[in-house]
Amino acid sequence: MPPITPSEPASRPRVLFVTVGCRANQADSRMLAEALPPDEFASLEEAPDCGVEICVINSCTVTQRAASDTRAAVRRCARRYPGARIVVTGCMATVASLELQGLAPVAAVVPNGRKHDLVQVLRALDDHTGAPLVFAPSGPPAPVAFRAPSAITALPPRRTRPQLKIQDGCDGGCAYCIVPAARGPGRSQPAAEVLASIARYAELGAREVVLTGIHVGRYGCDLTAPSKPRSLAALLSAIDERLSSFGARVPRIRLSSIEPDEVTDDLLAVLARGRFCRHLHLPLQSGDDGVLARMGRRYDTVGYRTRLAAVRRRLPGVTVGADVLVGFPGESEAEFVRSLEFIERCRFDYLHVFGYSRRDGTRASTMGDQVPAGVIKRRVASLRVLGERLYAGLLARHEGEHAEALIEGPLGTRGDGHFGRDRLAGLTGTYVPVALPPGAGAKGELVPVLIGRAPEGGRRAPAEVV
Repeated sequence: MPPITPSEPASRPRVLFVTVGCRANQADSRMLAEALPPDEFASLEEAPDCGVEICVINSCTVTQRAASDTRAAVRRCARRYPGARIVVTGCMATVASLELQGLAPVAAVVPNGRKHDLVQVLRALDDHTGAPLVFAPSGPPAPVAFRAPSAITALPPRRTRPQLKIQDGCDGGCAYCIVPAARGPGRSQPAAEVLASIARYAELGAREVVLTGIHVGRYGCDLTAPSKPRSLAALLSAIDERLSSFGARVPRIRLSSIEPDEVTDDLLAVLARGRFCRHLHLPLQSGDDGVLARMGRRYDTVGYRTRLAAVRRRLPGVTVGADVLVGFPGESEAEFVRSLEFIERCRFDYLHVFGYSRRDGTRASTMGDQVPAGVIKRRVASLRVLGERLYAGLLARHEGEHAEALIEGPLGTRGDGHFGRDRLAGLTGTYVPVALPPGAGAKGELVPVLIGRAPEGGRRAPAEVV
């Protein structure tokens, strides 16, 4: 996509992409931006001070906070770019179209199943006034198309770690989750296209690629011959073999969130190879068996602990994080305490803590014994205190360690007050954020570092290039 500056004459409408939510959404936004014909539209993925004619907001609705963030993005774009036409697509556009239609000044609502029609949507805006254009899906919710390897012509302008969506949609039946209604059934990108995409990123100089999706552990279950491999472990093995032919300058591969019961021994054997980051995010949701059963999760605490022990045994030094959902309907104080105690015993390295959000269209929304908002807030606060302690332990555990850090650019606003803004932000393979001295290297470069002691209450550790 040709670069464009805010001062360039408006020969092509400037289209700003704003992403709310998960890594899959980030990958989708990049795909949509690249799909715009460059002779018709100028795609922007960084917000300029002025001069935007169209804002495309790729929405999320997995929680009330995510839906609120989507609404805030609409208001922010309207305030910052008066007169810009606002198009909302993504998950909230799929499950809450009516709400968005009433949210001024939205000009069009495009569900996930019609994201592939975005170019036609933007063209239609020219001659449209009045009520928002609404593009109804032609059938059941469908995952967004995967990005073709041939579309990868450059590294993402804002990210040093490209997000590659290898799977979309979900066939799970978790009682609290709206994602299957928003994203449709599980679908995998054929392995040949995944391999070609990663090879392309390697050729362009990416030093880390993040494999992402909605239900990554189910990769390949929908594929039929000759679209092999048909499991995540087989795909990762093929990636390792393919990149081995590239010589020294090849990217490390990071796997995004994966369900604990899908971390098989075969998968761990592949992840033990040097190319893969020793970092896994294993959603837990609750540490109480009764709550897990009501949620519709497919494991109990014994099963979770068993897989967690296998991960740590096969991947020494691995960093493990977890999602925890607090205040699910019927969660008693005793169940919450058991969950808290279980999380402490698991010794996670960090937590993502969420308060339960009632989402229309889910089984949990009709359950009785909804937990009061004040109780949820208190429990979330308790778990976040524990999460801070666990995270401090992660930073302390890596003090004095030699590692490789990917330079993400100037620390700037990513600092926490303990480091100057002129230092560089870096990330190790084990997901430890570090602060590097100015001049440590170029953005996107992998450099060998020695990790120092993190300041008390800090969110990253100092590191020196060695």
